[in-house]
Amino acid sequence: MNPPVIHPLLLSELLWSVASYVQPRDYHSCGLVCKAWNASFNTLIWDSCVVDHSIDARSPISAETLRSHAHLIHTLTHRGPIPPEYFLIQYPNLKTLRIHAETLTFGEDKKYDTKAAMEMWLGVAMLIRDTSTLTTVELSPNRCVLANRVWNSIEGNSTVTTLRLSNFDVNYERQARIFWRACTTLETLEMEHCFVYSRRRSNGCVPDSFPRMKEIKLQDLRLRSGNLIRTMANSPQLLSLFWRGGRAQDWFRIREIHNGLEATTGFLSLESLDLSSSNLADVDISQIIRGMKKPIVKLGLVKTGAGSLTIEALGPHLRTIQGLDFRGCYQVKSHDIIMFLRSCPNLISLKAGMLHASDMEEDERWACEDNLRVLYVHIRVSLDEDESRYVFTCLSRLTLLQEFDIARYGYTFLSVDDIIKRPLQFRLNCGLGQLSTLSRMERLSFGANGQAMTMDEGLWIKRHWRRLKTIQGKFSADNRSQKSLRKLFREEAKPNPIGVAS
Repeated sequence: MNPPVIHPLLLSELLWSVASYVQPRDYHSCGLVCKAWNASFNTLIWDSCVVDHSIDARSPISAETLRSHAHLIHTLTHRGPIPPEYFLIQYPNLKTLRIHAETLTFGEDKKYDTKAAMEMWLGVAMLIRDTSTLTTVELSPNRCVLANRVWNSIEGNSTVTTLRLSNFDVNYERQARIFWRACTTLETLEMEHCFVYSRRRSNGCVPDSFPRMKEIKLQDLRLRSGNLIRTMANSPQLLSLFWRGGRAQDWFRIREIHNGLEATTGFLSLESLDLSSSNLADVDISQIIRGMKKPIVKLGLVKTGAGSLTIEALGPHLRTIQGLDFRGCYQVKSHDIIMFLRSCPNLISLKAGMLHASDMEEDERWACEDNLRVLYVHIRVSLDEDESRYVFTCLSRLTLLQEFDIARYGYTFLSVDDIIKRPLQFRLNCGLGQLSTLSRMERLSFGANGQAMTMDEGLWIKRHWRRLKTIQGKFSADNRSQKSLRKLFREEAKPNPIGVAS
């Protein structure tokens, strides 16, 4: 007997290939094709479910409908005040729970009701406690009246490993103590625009260490305690620390960071560090780097005081660094940037300030030529065209380069020598033809002062960089050429379908 013939559009491989081209808003239309497609796209529709209970919502998903599809939901998002009946639903496969409750108004009078808010947050705590498959909790409330119940539920659920908080205030000492105790059971903690209670003369209720924590992201955190840094430094499994400064960037911050680091044994496992916009001085950053026991893989120091001491402290880590970001660090000079290019063989991404071609050698060789994929530097060259040519020669060896940005970020002091020089120009007569080897280029960006380019050079870029998706900057040409170039690269910058490699 011959095997049954399956229509090509019903093959699972082809169906998922079609789904990669389809936007989520079109899943419902695809489900109307046939029963097989309905079953497949129904799974995609309910995989990530958003229930909007806010005042402006048209018609939120009913509790009955949500209950009938609960087994398909992996990510659930509630917005606004949540009615009690939604907390009676059990989700056997739920992985991520998001509660966005920035505005809580209950009833027809649309006023805040403390009793209704307590019932809602009690339901959230019970949902977190009773969902055995839950791994990620994301909360962004304006106020949480039963925060202690929520923290106890997170601590009691052993499967929850990730907590994300946004615009969250931990206002009392007891609440702070329970919150930090819950954090000792997590692997990932992300906080944005949050406040955590702490007393200057106490340890701020912060534990001695986070035994399971692997990644911490803090942005605009208001916490007056150097003990948190000591806790992070003593966490044995912490691999990544992202701490961008916030509204507490005043005199006590640097002083208490010093006091916190003096009592540490050093960052035991930290590999990735980002202290951007933290107003830290060069000596503070160098002290933190010297306290790291493992080789650094990624380092972000945007708009900090990093300088010679930081670069000196990075000496033992040059062979392991894969990502560096020094944008806005005006004490990091051109010869420092070239030193990283020459000395970091595993460097994949470099984002820095100004690079002078005069600091490069004519037969310049970079150790990262076989690995570099992202390069953000503002290259300045003299009026001598030969200088531009050997810059292009160095760039032509970066065969894996995907993003190239020569724009100048923020204010940079220009000396007399800098004013005489000019930004690198993508012109064929300056050596652009050597960059035909950069066949993987996906993004090109240049400064707002204007990039001189003719139509021939634009066609050359389009012909040789077929993967180019985005080009940003201003063209300094006559009006007719500007319109032609914009039209040319607007067509080139069309995004590819989702899930399809360029």
